[in-house]
Amino acid sequence: MPRGCGGGSVLHELRAWLHYQELDYPVAYWRQHGGAEVDFVVKTPDGLVAIEVKSGSRWDDRWLSGIRALRGRATA
Repeated sequence: MPRGCGGGSVLHELRAWLHYQELDYPVAYWRQHGGAEVDFVVKTPDGLVAIEVKSGSRWDDRWLSGIRALRGRATA
């Protein structure tokens, strides 16, 4: 995870939840050469779960660009 992104506590909570659920799923950060990134990617038996962490009062669809890029790569 990149420094300064503020997702450290989210990563901690995500790993704790996986542990409590007795799920041994790896958690990773994904970044493409062009700059698209996804904060957390969880690999499950059913496929990848992409999680983007943002803090703000309004949603911006541009924040989905990393998830869309990962999805396009996974289905290609």
